Amino acid sequence: MEKPVIGILPQFDRRFDREFIGDDYIVAVEGAGGQVKLLHITEDEAEMDAQIAECDGFLIPGGRDIDPVLYGAKVAPYSAPIQHFRDVYTLAMINRIRKADKPLLGICYGMQAINVAYGGTLIQDIRIECPFINTPHDRKLGLSKESAIHDVTLVEGLPLQTLLDLPYTGAHGFHHQAIKTVGEGLAVMGRSADKLVEAFYDPEKTFIWGVMWHPESDYTYRRDSQLVFNNFIDHCR
Repeated sequence: MEKPVIGILPQFDRRFDREFIGDDYIVAVEGAGGQVKLLHITEDEAEMDAQIAECDGFLIPGGRDIDPVLYGAKVAPYSAPIQHFRDVYTLAMINRIRKADKPLLGICYGMQAINVAYGGTLIQDIRIECPFINTPHDRKLGLSKESAIHDVTLVEGLPLQTLLDLPYTGAHGFHHQAIKTVGEGLAVMGRSADKLVEAFYDPEKTFIWGVMWHPESDYTYRRDSQLVFNNFIDHCR
């Protein structure tokens, strides 16, 4: 059986003016049985259509804050630097993926981008806009990958809970932003103890999932992360 081609939308490093993708994403996709194709940020609609046609599934990795203008908000002074050109490309690709009904896994920034593409909004900084929240969502430097920052309670009977066959999973995050209002048509699959949305999916599509944590970073040794990626790749076959 041929390996499904997984188009990974690139991250962007302004320091070196280059597109890139973290090694962990490649290891996880290939470990789950997929073949990686690094896509290219473009404004050309024909090129985006070609990218959709060439791939069996798509992954949107982590990244910078999404431009608040794209979800009808003003840029707050505590919002991190944005990459508007990447955001516009990402949202355009999500809309094409939805139309083509091809599998999509969004991780952290990727989940937030899916939410915005579905008409949802974001919290620009959890600590400032939600001072009552004390669950650590942004892993501090020096903490090992093996340490789960917090638990995510899974909604019984929905796909993620059914897949893991557990009432909760551990999540380590790198995000200071979060889902504010859930996009229309998305169903929440998991929340943290402070009720922030940690996972959702589109029940009307073959596979469109978003998770706020980083299953790629511990894919090589953690069962829950392996199941998430393996399930994604299985839907791409």
